[in-house]
Amino acid sequence: MQTPETSQRRRIRELEVMVAETIQETHDTTTLVLFTGNDHLEYLPGHFLTIDPHQFPSLERFTAYLEDQKGKKETARAYSMSSAPDDRYLAITVKEERYVSGLTKYPPLLSPLLVHRLGPGTRLFITGFTGPYVLPTDIADRTEHVVHVCAGSGIVPNYSIIKHCLINYPQLKHTLVYSNKTWDDIIFRDQLLELERKHS
Repeated sequence: MQTPETSQRRRIRELEVMVAETIQETHDTTTLVLFTGNDHLEYLPGHFLTIDPHQFPSLERFTAYLEDQKGKKETARAYSMSSAPDDRYLAITVKEERYVSGLTKYPPLLSPLLVHRLGPGTRLFITGFTGPYVLPTDIADRTEHVVHVCAGSGIVPNYSIIKHCLINYPQLKHTLVYSNKTWDDIIFRDQLLELERKHS
């Protein structure tokens, strides 16, 4: 008998992927569309994957320095998937973290590279897929209305969930409350407006 624990272990694995496309969502946020070959990927909307910074030669000096300063190994970073299981390609959307003097203890390591310097054709290793931020499989039996409350890059897993639900649970109504600093900071602004138009 398959338990949730064995299912979770089977789902998490390392994959080599290639950046197929980069989409600039805002001035500091980029979607990386990842080509995974012909692998059938089992994941849920709301899941994340992880990326280990040690695989990038251009980060080697910065990684070593930060490990000396922190006294521990740099860990893999988690990024929510903006793709949904029904999408053709896997995608993550990454917002650049910034170093703020007096507020940020260490400069960010991986997000500036992912947002600004990974071009199409770049190969990298990812580990996926997991995370508790998912809707229950019986969501349609529990409610008729899902409210999403998000700010900034917190929209990413909800965007995946909304896309998935509109196809697989068309009877559900969605209300999105989404806070941003400015109009230009809204991630997926055009895509959300298009979803609203198609599923009014």
